[in-house]
Amino acid sequence: MFFWLLTAKMIRSKKELQFKYLGMPFSKLEEICGNIDKYYYSFDIPKEDELGRPKTVNGVVQKRTINASRGVLEELQKKILQKILEPNFLMPIHVQGGVKGKDNISHARVHQGRKFRFATDIKSFYPSISEDRIKGKLLGLGFSKPIAWALTSLTTYRGELAQGVCTSTFLANLVFLDTDMEILEYISGHDIKYSRWVDDLHFSSPQDFQELTNGIVEVITKDGFAVSRKKTTYRSKKSAITGVLVGNNGLNVTEKFRNKGLLDLTEDQKMGRENYYDRVKSNKREKK
Repeated sequence: MFFWLLTAKMIRSKKELQFKYLGMPFSKLEEICGNIDKYYYSFDIPKEDELGRPKTVNGVVQKRTINASRGVLEELQKKILQKILEPNFLMPIHVQGGVKGKDNISHARVHQGRKFRFATDIKSFYPSISEDRIKGKLLGLGFSKPIAWALTSLTTYRGELAQGVCTSTFLANLVFLDTDMEILEYISGHDIKYSRWVDDLHFSSPQDFQELTNGIVEVITKDGFAVSRKKTTYRSKKSAITGVLVGNNGLNVTEKFRNKGLLDLTEDQKMGRENYYDRVKSNKREKK
């Protein structure tokens, strides 16, 4: 069982939203929401395989579409994240992605030294979180209807969370917490550690727990999410967790990381890589 905390009162009035948080009249927010398309632009980036190369299927490079905000909407989203979401909600310890003070290395260290590991991935995570889910979550947390509507409209695009918006990861974490709770209840008493890096879910234990993995997937799909079968694995050997090789005795960098070191890099980039390598190889477990 886990608990996540509310650390401040939820917003109830339009005036409070204007004067304390966003600095903009509610009527102006309504105008922006009514013309939301003008504040977004889209572009594609290539997906990468495990070695850092462009991922191809039948010779065609696979791409991911990014819907990024701009102008006044981008500024409003930053305020929503920094003034409303982050100060009001303290994420539980198992949520590692999109949380200040956490990174892919701290996430990998959760599972260091535990022989059996299960991983799965949520398909189309952001698109699977609709504006109705977000609005319902905000209402359930105590935001008034006008405020829940405004915050949802300002942070979603075409009815769903957009990849490329600063608030998307936090809101996705917020919505998925209900499923997290069900997962933790299901694995309770089995000495299984669970952590989540946005849409990557990882489990580990010193004992074989493969018989529980189908049940974990059922908990996830019951809540309306779909898992990627290709990215669902159960292993007892060294495996990569959010870009870090995790073994029974320590961590290491991946081949993808090593391959990128062959590129032409600036001195600052080289120093950054060295610092990253030192952190990965450190045997000190980082504070949760």
